[in-house]
Amino acid sequence: MDFNNYLNLNKGDTDFFLKLFKVYLKVIDENKILKNTLKNSTKTKKENLKPSPKFYITPKTSKLIENV
Repeated sequence: MDFNNYLNLNKGDTDFFLKLFKVYLKVIDENKILKNTLKNSTKTKKENLKPSPKFYITPKTSKLIENV
């Protein structure tokens, strides 16, 4: 068997591996996108979990402070 026949037999295999490699690259790209969206979604949740400081001294609270 000469080299040209060997290449013709393996052409189907190389096409398959090229398609498989392209699918693999797509999966990696989608994984990166999903990781970034997950990071961004957790950042917004962490920011929202922090309570905003709302402490106002009312006459009632000032009396409580004086009594302590």
